[in-house]
Amino acid sequence: MKKLLTWIGTGALTLLLSAGLSSCEGDKHYYEVGADLYTEIISVQPRDWSWNAQYERYEAIFDWDEIDRYMYLKGSVTAGVYVTETAYENGRPYDYEVLRSLPFVHTYYDGNNNEIYTRTIGFDIGYASPPGQITFYIQDSDLREFGTPTATYRFKVTLIWRQ
Repeated sequence: MKKLLTWIGTGALTLLLSAGLSSCEGDKHYYEVGADLYTEIISVQPRDWSWNAQYERYEAIFDWDEIDRYMYLKGSVTAGVYVTETAYENGRPYDYEVLRSLPFVHTYYDGNNNEIYTRTIGFDIGYASPPGQITFYIQDSDLREFGTPTATYRFKVTLIWRQ
């Protein structure tokens, strides 16, 4: 009988502790069924980039009507950049496109200066008054101005909200 009571007591204590530890008040999980989505591909041309000396990065800033006050405060924004990569098959190179989530960070080796640096491609969303803005940026870890980007960058941006 004593073993049975000890076993029941241990089981009850374990159950109480696991229930108490798994229901934290501070955790908030939001699950939206039927959330609204809007996706847009934004092409940034070389002429769209300008150097921002304050943040030491290249930026392309666009007014974007889809960013309103509600979207800015209650919605979610995800973005990616399409990049071309090279692979080899039977010793022959071929290019393929990959969508990389932002921020996309890549490490490079500059053989001319014998330096290793990282380049970050990211985005910011701003809303002070209509319309909202989206800023794409490219920044190197050495914070140097590396010359205006010469390629066209394609970004996929998705807005998620529920009204």
